[in-house]
Amino acid sequence: MKLDLQQLPAHLNHSPQSIYLVCGDETLLVDEACDQIRNSAKTSGYDDRQVYQIDAQFDWQQLMVATGTLSLFSQKRILELRLAAKQPGNDGRTALQNYAENPNPDDLWLIRSGKLEKSTQNTKWFKAVEKAGVVILIQPVSPAQLPNWVRQRMQKAGLKPTAEAVQMLADQVEGNLLAASQEIEKIQLLASNPVIDGDMITEMVTNNARYSVFTLVDRILDGQTESALRVLHGLKAESAETQLVIWALAREIRLLIELTDCLQNRRPASEFFRMQKPPIWESRQRSLKQRQQRIPLGRLQTSLKRLLLIDKITKGAATGNAWEELERLLLSLAIR
Repeated sequence: MKLDLQQLPAHLNHSPQSIYLVCGDETLLVDEACDQIRNSAKTSGYDDRQVYQIDAQFDWQQLMVATGTLSLFSQKRILELRLAAKQPGNDGRTALQNYAENPNPDDLWLIRSGKLEKSTQNTKWFKAVEKAGVVILIQPVSPAQLPNWVRQRMQKAGLKPTAEAVQMLADQVEGNLLAASQEIEKIQLLASNPVIDGDMITEMVTNNARYSVFTLVDRILDGQTESALRVLHGLKAESAETQLVIWALAREIRLLIELTDCLQNRRPASEFFRMQKPPIWESRQRSLKQRQQRIPLGRLQTSLKRLLLIDKITKGAATGNAWEELERLLLSLAIR
């Protein structure tokens, strides 16, 4: 069957299907739909997850062998197939059609791809998947729909935006849903009042000093040293609040420390991300995993202690120069 994205939550209140195909070019919406399906499946006992990156060199026979092999961790499992191209190739079409005609009841296949054209939707493999499971076609959000999408997103985040605020934010992101989602998260973190008007959007989104704090954190933790130093010096020149820099960086470092602790205790990262409030979507999960692998735990813990010292400096409880200490911290985190 085919479902719209809006129909997915109600569908997931029932037992999951054997196969899901999520396709579309809106990466954020595809990520979130896949997250919803995975979370629902886990509540139904699908505790194991295997991810396959499907490209032109992929061995489909390997996948078909895996479907006949019992999981070491769980009786039920999710097999996630990420199609790099919009067509799975001859072997892929055959494998998908054959499996859809005789799926394993203990497996849930989650297939994701970019937008599939009408010609692809008329192929035998697509029809077989549609008959055996659920196809979710992610439609793009048009410019006319974007303000309403932004409004609903802000309200879901606990914000109460005015019509002017909604329109200003929609204009600011220019149709980029991922950027809109990130902006709303920043507003949620920075706002002291849930009521958001146009002036607050101007202050929090278009104010370069505040906006650059999040850019600074990203550049530091991604090891982009030169770029991070430029942003830090720019913030200092604009007399940005060091407290905001400390808070944003400490928040991210704590998250990385907790993720490392989770993995060291052999708990799946997916469980950690799901338990966060709000849950961390897949698009952000990838960057967090890369940062956790790049920066050793000991360096993260030392950095957090240094941030506490810098915080004391800004409050007059310790001697030193907060901006100089932040620069030293930046350089220590950038070491590979």
